[in-house]
Amino acid sequence: MKKLLSELIDMLNDKTDLLSSLHLALIKEKEAIVNSDLDVLSEAGKEKENLDKNTTPQNWKRLLEKTEFTNLRINFAHLGGETGTDDMFEPFRIDKKSWTYTIIKLLKKYPNTYADISAYDYAKKEHRNNLVKIFEKDEENKFGDGHRLVDKLLWGSDVPMVISGKSYRKGSKNRGESKYKYYFGGFLKAINSSSKLSISQKNMIIKNMTEVNPKKFLRISA
Repeated sequence: MKKLLSELIDMLNDKTDLLSSLHLALIKEKEAIVNSDLDVLSEAGKEKENLDKNTTPQNWKRLLEKTEFTNLRINFAHLGGETGTDDMFEPFRIDKKSWTYTIIKLLKKYPNTYADISAYDYAKKEHRNNLVKIFEKDEENKFGDGHRLVDKLLWGSDVPMVISGKSYRKGSKNRGESKYKYYFGGFLKAINSSSKLSISQKNMIIKNMTEVNPKKFLRISA
């Protein structure tokens, strides 16, 4: 077991978090990487300075490029983190070296990769707009060929937690009643704000993210 763990840690250049390394080692020990019933969830938010070097998607990119891990089932928790995809969208271009872009390319390429948007801050219009841009740009094929992001993103996972008090209040106010339904309402508001996506596309995004995709990731048939 120690040898297997050491091998995996070396494979990731000692940069992945220990829990994920242990999880992968257990899968490899049972020789069931592709067909196992185990799923991997990796902290993928980029705000925590002490986590950045451990959870960078470049580590997972190196791992998934290895044949034995190509079909690994993994969820990149939080996608771009509470500030959303701000790191990826420059004023006139997409930053292809950004954290979020790297995750998106993994989602596009590998069949069993997913990402959730828990911990997202919907209180700021800029963050809401950038979430919608992901789907708009994907429809325009700005991220290249591969799996559609509408089939890869999930609503929530090991959070949501209180990122911003405003996100949990009606109308993103500083004061007032704080409820989860307002947080979810921020998500719906973001998706429905798009002027480029059709009503059917918006409905599909919402349905897929809240129902279809989570079931696929967890392999729930009903």
